[in-house]
Amino acid sequence: MKKLTAFAISALLFAALGFVAFAPLAQAHAELKECTPAIDGTVATAPEKLTCETSQAMKAEGSSLQVFDANGVQVDKGDSAVDLNDPERTIISVSLDTAKMKDGVYTVKWTTVSADDSDQATGEFNFTVGHAMEMHGTETPAAAETSTVTHPNDDPSIGVITIDGKQVTLKIVSPANDATVPAGDVKIEAAVDGVQLGEDYHLHFYLGDKLLGMAEGAETSFTAKLEPGAYEVKVTLGDSNHQDINNASVHVTVAAAEAAQATATPAATEAAPAATPAPTETAPSTLPATGGEVGFGFYALLAVLGLVIFGAGTFVYARNKQ
Repeated sequence: MKKLTAFAISALLFAALGFVAFAPLAQAHAELKECTPAIDGTVATAPEKLTCETSQAMKAEGSSLQVFDANGVQVDKGDSAVDLNDPERTIISVSLDTAKMKDGVYTVKWTTVSADDSDQATGEFNFTVGHAMEMHGTETPAAAETSTVTHPNDDPSIGVITIDGKQVTLKIVSPANDATVPAGDVKIEAAVDGVQLGEDYHLHFYLGDKLLGMAEGAETSFTAKLEPGAYEVKVTLGDSNHQDINNASVHVTVAAAEAAQATATPAATEAAPAATPAPTETAPSTLPATGGEVGFGFYALLAVLGLVIFGAGTFVYARNKQ
């Protein structure tokens, strides 16, 4: 009897050890460790290639790098690939079309697929080429006489200057100052009166002191992807030397989509009667598909549960036989 009991206990311990061993594998991801250009770094000129190293081996299929400029235009050559000459399979790179890359902020969107368990990881980061405030070209245009920026009625969302005696107004139209907006893509819209945007003047968009991007030509808007938090959004008017000569700013709170919607429309929520939910049919449960984030870990867990059931069954059978 003691031998049978010891056998059953051993089976249960084996099952527990199996769970401890396999559980970390179910959460393995190939995360980015470092890149060239550096994550959130700055380079003087546009690089010909972006190269990144990951924390673990990747599968070539499904792993990729994509690079976009501030207007969402893809500037890589579409040849993203894992370095198959690297025995560790932790290096991935993509060629860049430098002819399309002006000074500004670029966004890298990455996807990796773990070679260990096919878990997928995604993310994005920025790097900057040049400096948005640096002057381009070899000739310096004659500087216009520009006054100090003022904000009428202490409203930071409106900036007023005079250029050669002419009043120029910059205003952030949306989001409004102290507004609450949902997380995700937030459109920053500005308006300029007194000068024509284009070759001589253009807009810069900032999040605090971090440059988000520069508007092309007469564009007056920029869309930024924002996470929940409190931010200062700033728009500046730049001249042909890329010097900021006027500015306006607003403070916004970025909330989760549900919270932002509730804050924006409280009256409508109170006035509207509670809707009667329509009856819904309960969808039958199904087993997760093979592969992806549940493949290896899911079946490892099933194996562990099977061992537990086997051990318990052996123990009960032995006792009944005695």
